[in-house]
Amino acid sequence: MVDTLFGPKYTVATIYLPPSGQDQEFICFEPLAAIINGLNIAHEDKYSGLQTAPAGGIWTESFWIRASGI
Repeated sequence: MVDTLFGPKYTVATIYLPPSGQDQEFICFEPLAAIINGLNIAHEDKYSGLQTAPAGGIWTESFWIRASGI
């Protein structure tokens, strides 16, 4: 089992698994601060969740992944 915890600024995540039938046993997690293509969709006024930081500002967030039951 894998437990994941994303901080509040990570609103979505993408997960990749190799195609079934391959001998690859891994999974990839990528926490995202916006939906896929969020920058372009926000520019079209179709997405209001885009996060910004002022010039010289700092954006900080964390995520944790823990394997359990191994």
